Amino acid sequence: NADDVLGKQVCSAVSSACYLVCNTVTEVLKLKCDITVKDGEMKFLLAKSNKEAVDLLKGFKIHILGLKEQYNNLITTETEDILNVKD
Repeated sequence: NADDVLGKQVCSAVSSACYLVCNTVTEVLKLKCDITVKDGEMKFLLAKSNKEAVDLLKGFKIHILGLKEQYNNLITTETEDILNVKD
């Protein structure tokens, strides 16, 4: 629940991680992607596959799943992996 103090802190941590990844992909790697942000939800879709971005997203997923393990009742995740990048 984002209305209580812990909920706001967890929401801030998740949001910060999301924006770090999005900004790194768009501003540092200079990749095109579609980012949609709604209250409590962010969707991120790369225009085309890129190994560095995929590695960054894998790290992000590990981070968010770790937070979810700690705060399961506060975090809902939904991911769709499209794997066509060679390691």
